[in-house]
Amino acid sequence: MESSPAGRGTTDPGPVAPAAFMRALIDGEPWCASSGLQAAHRGGILAFSGAAGERVLTLAIVTAGGPGPQTVGGGSPANAMLVLGGGETWVADGTRGGGTVTLSELTARRAAGTFELRMFPRTGPDARADAHQVTDGAFDVRF
Repeated sequence: MESSPAGRGTTDPGPVAPAAFMRALIDGEPWCASSGLQAAHRGGILAFSGAAGERVLTLAIVTAGGPGPQTVGGGSPANAMLVLGGGETWVADGTRGGGTVTLSELTARRAAGTFELRMFPRTGPDARADAHQVTDGAFDVRF
């Protein structure tokens, strides 16, 4: 860091961490967590969640293997949940729905990556016509 003239502090604040975010297209409509962005990394599980209006999106993945892609669905422990206004709950988990979460960075305090999900009603028939598509998802969270 450089000192300013007359020793009045510094002129270069050094590296600044980018702001945390979580965003995606939900059924083609832009969604960006504007409140309640939270993340935790404990016991090899990374969980993060964000809300925008009446839509809350939560994902959980295993981090023991480090960065790389993870399958959601098909017996995988990785899962996601989308809660819409009125309490409608949609999931991609070990029994219904699916997708991929790619963890690109994992440090002691930060995780970043991308995700794509096909989500089905939490209860009731696994009606493919009723699936919610979550595409172009990205996250950069702190814990």
